[in-house]
Amino acid sequence: MRTSEQIHKRIAKVRLPKGSKFDIVFPDASTITEKEYSWNDFSEEAVVDYMGTLKMVQLSKHPIKSLTLTHGRSVTTILPENGDQIYIAFRGVATIAPDSVNRTRILGRVVGIVRQGKVIEERFLNGVDVVGVKM
Repeated sequence: MRTSEQIHKRIAKVRLPKGSKFDIVFPDASTITEKEYSWNDFSEEAVVDYMGTLKMVQLSKHPIKSLTLTHGRSVTTILPENGDQIYIAFRGVATIAPDSVNRTRILGRVVGIVRQGKVIEERFLNGVDVVGVKM
């Protein structure tokens, strides 16, 4: 069975910020997009080493051949090596106003590569630029 057929969709439609999405190709050439799936549909919580500190991320449960992440005009493609795991997340700011109303604003996306429990690369997309760091 192809990887894309193994993933159970938890939600019928994913609500995303305009111009923000991922496109994934699995090693068996099957594909999925964020228009159809949520990252949570095929990832699991994990604690990883991030430059000597611990970081909680949502790691893909399936090997990924390539992941293209788009946010506004920012686009990046990750080509992990065999055995590497990928995580993605939104970056945002939550504000609690005096009227006790929570306001959340999405600032961008982040994608990272994990090898043997350690983050080896992370890229940030803010809608205009892609900035990254290799560890």
